[in-house]
Amino acid sequence: MQLYDYSFASGNLEPWNGLASETCDFCRDIAADVAEIGQSGNRTLNEPTSIVTSRVWMIEPAKWFGADLIVREAPSTQVDATGATVATDDGGEFRLALALSWADGWKVDEVDVLDPDEAPKW
Repeated sequence: MQLYDYSFASGNLEPWNGLASETCDFCRDIAADVAEIGQSGNRTLNEPTSIVTSRVWMIEPAKWFGADLIVREAPSTQVDATGATVATDDGGEFRLALALSWADGWKVDEVDVLDPDEAPKW
């Protein structure tokens, strides 16, 4: 979650893209959002996203893993180069259902964003 916050705050997508698998639509969507904000000269200010609960399990030994997280995203403010507010977001609490793989490093293969009370589809 720190990398998510860092990407929006800094506009630096190198670490994010290094972790994202080519199959991860969520990862591509976040990268596009970060790039759009950065190209406009804006940046996002917010408190760190926190993990409320987490559960991780192995799907295939040493290769595939699942993670179920409830996260709390703080309200955020998008500011332009002068510091003027151009957008705000209320944040909220979300469930993230992740598919992860390990092959000479971690990759995020898929992320489903759900309501906290909604059960993952697996």
